[in-house]
This record gives sequence, structure tokens and C-alpha cells, in this order.
Amino acid sequence: MRDRILAKLRMPDGTINPWVIAITVTLATFMEVLDTSIAKRGAAAHRGNLSAGQDESTWVLTSYLVSNHSAAALGMVFRLIGGRSFT
Repeated sequence: MRDRILAKLRMPDGTINPWVIAITVTLATFMEVLDTSIAKRGAAAHRGNLSAGQDESTWVLTSYLVSNHSAAALGMVFRLIGGRSFT
């Protein structure tokens, strides 16, 4: 089953189809922007519902962005150290 799916994603010379890569990157970027905008818009709701000031509610967005970027950096470090290759 896995080999059949991978065969459909590959070009005749064995490389991955560039359209598959482009669509994957586009969807990941869209999800990241959507997730960040939801966290940003949620700060206003936190202020209203919890009677918190702006400085008290912006920590939600700040902590989200810091954790998101640190996770991306850890992914790069793990890739450099040598993780499992799925090819």
C-alpha cells in the first residue's frame, strides 16, 4: 500500500514530483498563517472575557510565537544531528 502511494508521488526517474512539494509547502504555510492569525485575534477575546489589560493578554501571542519558532529551530537541529531518513 505504502509503495503504491509513493509510486504515484514519484516521477519516472525516481525523484519526488515538484508539484507534490509545492502543494505541501503551500498548505503548511497556509496553516501556519491561519494558526498565527487565530492566536492574534484571540488576544482581543482574552482581554474582553477575562477583563485583562493588553499587556496581560499579549503574553499568549508572545508565548505561542516563541514556542513555534523554538520548535522549528529544534527541528533544524535534529535534522543536522541526524535523524531518521524516510527515503
